[in-house]
Amino acid sequence: MFDFEKKFSEHLAAFIEDEDLSDEEIEEMIPELYEKWLETPADWLCGKAPGSYYKDYAPAELAEEMGKYVFSGMAVPEILIDGIFEKKEAVYPYLISLLLNYEGEKSAELKTAVVNLIGELGLAHPYEYYIGVISGSTEPGDFPEACATELKETQGMYVDRLIEAYESAESAYASDCFLDILSGLPYDERTYSYALEKFLFSESKKEFYASCLGKLGNPDALPFLEEEISRGDISYYEYEALRNAIEELGGEVTGERDFEGDKDYESLMREWGKDDKS
Repeated sequence: MFDFEKKFSEHLAAFIEDEDLSDEEIEEMIPELYEKWLETPADWLCGKAPGSYYKDYAPAELAEEMGKYVFSGMAVPEILIDGIFEKKEAVYPYLISLLLNYEGEKSAELKTAVVNLIGELGLAHPYEYYIGVISGSTEPGDFPEACATELKETQGMYVDRLIEAYESAESAYASDCFLDILSGLPYDERTYSYALEKFLFSESKKEFYASCLGKLGNPDALPFLEEEISRGDISYYEYEALRNAIEELGGEVTGERDFEGDKDYESLMREWGKDDKS
């Protein structure tokens, strides 16, 4: 494995050292320098050009190479991704095999990388598998979150299946994750009913359920949101989430609230104060 980014940075540093150029001139030249570097044979690659290094790799080798980078903790280089892209249809079965079957070292990291790569390559996602991953998750993590991100792009194709998964979810995390996904999909009365139920009867995470109602766009939720925001004991973050949801639904929040003493509000004010001074 090679750290291609580091190698190009070293190449660029050597070039800058020999030239009298401004930062703006260097920035303008980087794309051209990079393209030339990709096409130039390199001793550290036994005479191969970086841009064609993976040209002769078999599909299985390309998938394996990606795994090696993940295991090493290094970012998967764009040069490798480009090599996979050129043979993406042939590499695809190996990516799916890694996703469905690999359970070894750094399994979550590898599978997250595969999910992201499938999206980057424009290949078909195994959405049913993603639903299963979320259903089996009890807490947030990069892998279930990557699956959720892709499910949010399915439009209305999996609404019934997601509703079913929501109804049978065994963990609070999975339940909320499915509700979050559903709230961003085309409106479904069942999703609205579940989001409103959660908002009304849950003792915590009111701000999250309020945001779900805001995204769903049904103004019937306004009275419930307005009643909640009128309470005097809500936190700053709850207030902001409720106000945003009310405004998303066409309502209006008037008057000012004093959140002095709210630790989150005061922390945010301190951060804003630092920004104003910088």
